[in-house]
Amino acid sequence: MKLFPNKIISFERLRRALAHLAPAPCKYDSEEERAARAVQLAKSTTWMDKALGESTQESLRTP
Repeated sequence: MKLFPNKIISFERLRRALAHLAPAPCKYDSEEERAARAVQLAKSTTWMDKALGESTQESLRTP
């Protein structure tokens, strides 16, 4: 996926990108697939927390 820092992306494009970060579970998934999904979710959560922290740091320092 290409990044365009000076453009606004559509809701649908954002939804699809986020779905790749943490795919929705399926009731037919095997235990191995569920474990892999849990690992992916943990990685995605860590990445999102870091990105949110970096994006808000400046505003928190500004009076």
